[in-house]
Amino acid sequence: MRENRMEFVTLEVFMTMEKTQAHIRIQRLRDILNEANRKYYIENSPSISDFEFDMLMKELESLEAQHPEWDDPLSPTRRVG
Repeated sequence: MRENRMEFVTLEVFMTMEKTQAHIRIQRLRDILNEANRKYYIENSPSISDFEFDMLMKELESLEAQHPEWDDPLSPTRRVG
C-alpha cells in the first residue's frame, strides 16, 4: 500500500519561488506595456484598451513596490505621459 506523504518546503524556498514568479511577471508586464505604448504612440494602432492598460500598469506598480530589488529606470511606470 502506498503512503500519502505531503511534501513541505521551507519558508525560504517558498519565498524564492514567489519572488521568481513575481520577477517573471514584472518582466512580462513591462514587455506588454512597452509594446502597447509603441503601438499606441508610434504606430497609432492601439493593441489593448485604455482600461486594460491601466489595470496592467497598476499591477506592475504594485509588484515593483513589493520588490524594489528589481527597480528599472526604464520601466513603463517611470515614463511620463
